[in-house]
Amino acid sequence: MEVITTNITSPSGAPYVSFGNSSNYSSYLNGIQTTSNVKYARHIFDNPQDAISGGTVLTASILTGSTASVHSGYLLFKGILINQ
Repeated sequence: MEVITTNITSPSGAPYVSFGNSSNYSSYLNGIQTTSNVKYARHIFDNPQDAISGGTVLTASILTGSTASVHSGYLLFKGILINQ
């Protein structure tokens, strides 16, 4: 899981994000402030899911937005679904 900043002007406070599943949007990470506060920065989070019992639906949300004038980017999930 990572946050990637593609554009930012007048950076100040970075956003807070959470990651979870469809029933609890913050079940994996809750209210983590990113360090993605410069253009092209990447903030990679360790995946706290149990690989065997991890969910198949992942969610991400921005809890508190950045205080920059402009701050755009995206959230990225990478992984493999193993069907037993």
